[in-house]
Amino acid sequence: MIKVLSFTLIVLSLTSCIEPEGAVEATKKEDIKTEGGLFKRSASGGVAAKNFTQINLTYSNLTKVPTYNESVLAEYKAIELQLPASTDPESLNGFNQLSSTRLAFAYCDVFLDKGEVYGMFSSNSADVNSKVMINLFADLDFDNNEAHQEFKSHVVEILNNRGIDSTGTNVQLIQVSNKKSLLKLGCAAVLSSSYLTLI
Repeated sequence: MIKVLSFTLIVLSLTSCIEPEGAVEATKKEDIKTEGGLFKRSASGGVAAKNFTQINLTYSNLTKVPTYNESVLAEYKAIELQLPASTDPESLNGFNQLSSTRLAFAYCDVFLDKGEVYGMFSSNSADVNSKVMINLFADLDFDNNEAHQEFKSHVVEILNNRGIDSTGTNVQLIQVSNKKSLLKLGCAAVLSSSYLTLI
């Protein structure tokens, strides 16, 4: 079951690899400036990946869970060497994506264990919850952008406890349909998506 879940999250994260609009045009200009050495021009069309410090701070800022939270800090220390150290997207590998997803799970676990946060989702449908969750973390256009609509549909599938396994079969993600666990899966999928890990 963990393999199906991992596969689903990886596919969701990788299918959301959409280059931000205007990124290519912006990189063609010769007057691009870097701030504090965080961004490096690469051959990848102006898209940059967040390094491990940026990912950790982004997840903390979005979930309002401090980076020094005991559970988050323990997970961060366990995977710190596997997180991306460079902002060059060409240097990213599978370990980086899995580590970012593990860190997202740690943040989502603490985030959704807060009673007031869980209360925002507890009585809504998967469709409503997916919109609320995605809008908490990212500014996406579900009405006019097909890629954003597809991303939302993948999050809805997770919240409905459905996923596609390695054979292409539609399967149940977890054995017991526990709404809080499914919300944590959806939260981790959104946080670890390229919408939040790429600049």
